[in-house]
Amino acid sequence: MAVSPPTPAPARDPTADEARRPEVAPGLPDAAAAWLHAFHTGERACLERCYREHVGAVEQVIGPIVSGPDRETLVHEVFFRLLTEEALRRRFAGGAFVSWLRVVARNQAIDSRAAAVWRSRSWTGASSAPALSRASLSSRRSTCG
Repeated sequence: MAVSPPTPAPARDPTADEARRPEVAPGLPDAAAAWLHAFHTGERACLERCYREHVGAVEQVIGPIVSGPDRETLVHEVFFRLLTEEALRRRFAGGAFVSWLRVVARNQAIDSRAAAVWRSRSWTGASSAPALSRASLSSRRSTCG
């Protein structure tokens, strides 16, 4: 029985593949896909509208975590990240934008508060952390196996 060699696959035209592939979010209505593309690429008008429509939601979610002048600074930092970090914008793939933005803001507020607490602790001098001498470290190593 003779075996014929495999036939080579037809050459693919990469431009044809690009034309068939939807650019953003398959299955979304055209207006939503256009908005998502504008958001992902950082179009100024789109990001300005996001700020105007959602600054209140960001303030609301940050308020219980961070207060005073740090609150206002953090609100602007969230939107600054949206303006400058394409990777952050691309994490939003569709759905409820305000919900996604609230999670981003909440996470940033928690990180900011944790960093502030860490900076406020004094780990030198009269701190509450026990001083560890070389001898105490050696004894701990030997007991830990």
